[in-house]
Formats: sequence, C-alpha cells, structure tokens
Amino acid sequence: MDHKESLDRLKRKKQAIDPAGTLNPDKFFKIKGRFLGIPALFLRPIPFRMILAASHVSAPALGLLARITKPKRSDSWEVPDKETDQGKSLLQQSAVRCTSCGSCLSVCPAYHITGDELVAGRTKLRMAEALMNGVELKQEEAYAPFQCLHCGLCEEVCQTRLPLRDCYLVLEARLEERYGSPAETVRRFVERLDSDREYIEDIFGLDLPEWPPRDRNTRVPAHGPAAKGREA
Repeated sequence: MDHKESLDRLKRKKQAIDPAGTLNPDKFFKIKGRFLGIPALFLRPIPFRMILAASHVSAPALGLLARITKPKRSDSWEVPDKETDQGKSLLQQSAVRCTSCGSCLSVCPAYHITGDELVAGRTKLRMAEALMNGVELKQEEAYAPFQCLHCGLCEEVCQTRLPLRDCYLVLEARLEERYGSPAETVRRFVERLDSDREYIEDIFGLDLPEWPPRDRNTRVPAHGPAAKGREA
C-alpha cells in the first residue's frame, strides 16, 4: 500500500468514527498555505530535510554572528531607595521588572491562609502601578495588602530579585495615607496567624513571634526571613 492509499484509508476511518470532527480538532492531513501553497512545499519531506541539513551546517557560524552582534546588556540594576521621592521610583521600576510569574504565590503564607491574591507580591506591584496611575480602589482592596508577614520568602524566589519588602512598605504607607488605617483587617489577620501557627511553621518554616497586645490593632510587625531550618 503506497502513501496515498494509506492516507485515503486513514481519512475514511477518521470520517467514519468522527463525522463531526470533535476528536483531535484542527488536525490536518495536508499542508496548506498561501501563495498557491508554494511556501508549504518547503515542509515536504525532501525539501525539509535539506533545510535542516543546511541549518545544521551553518549553525556554528550563525551562532557566532549572533553573539558578536548581540547588544550589550547590563545585569545590574541600581535599585532606587525607598525614601527617594517617597518610594515612587522604587514602585514604578519594580512593577515594570515584575514578570508576574507567580513564584511569590507559591511561597506566600498570607496567600495560602487567606486565598486572596491581593496579598501576594505580583498583585501588590500591579496595585501600586494602578494607584500611581490614578486608579481608585475599593477600601477592602486597599486594605488587603496589609495582610503580610514581611517574611521575605517571596524575595528568595523572585526571578528578577526585586526588593519586594521595601516595595510593600512604600505601598502600605501610600494606601494608609489615602484610605485610612487598616486596623480591623490587620486584627483579623493576626488572629488567623495565631490560629495557624503550626501550619505556618510546618509548611513555610516560619517561627512567628508573639505580638504584643499594643501591636495587634495597628500593623503586623515586620520580621525578617528568620525561619526554622532555613538560612536568613
């Protein structure tokens, strides 16, 4: 049985068992293309093998040319100080550099406790960006970012090594200035933390400090990434 006969048999079988075309949709038996199908000819077996062979031979020279002509890039970033221009440059530049990869979500105790992405790093940077662009937030949205341990686990996994804890401090100050004190949100969050201490220690390796009563209705005290079984 030659190639054409085999293909015709497969087409008939496909039509018989799947007349509506719901199985493996968008698959095709024939290469199609614009310009009378001429570009598609290069994907046929013989031309395609010739192209692959030529690419294999020319790859070292093309790679060397790419390295020579590649623009120089700087791997360093002069991080703006959080005190400069009230932290505006720090927030703006960090938001631009954030890839929104979501790594911060997987290690954030606050996110795993609350289930609210507004407490996580990538969303807080997007919120800071929106805030500086004049976007108005609902009060519950503005208070959500205060549910943060400032433990620094997000910084440890950040692909672009963003100074996230400094960004959070600047963002919180701006949110509190515009939307008022998040005392009730913080109080409820601290109560959740107290009830989930074992979970936070077992899963994230964080040994939470005891918060004095005077701190419970103001702000979650910032503490470094000092963690049981982890390097600070």
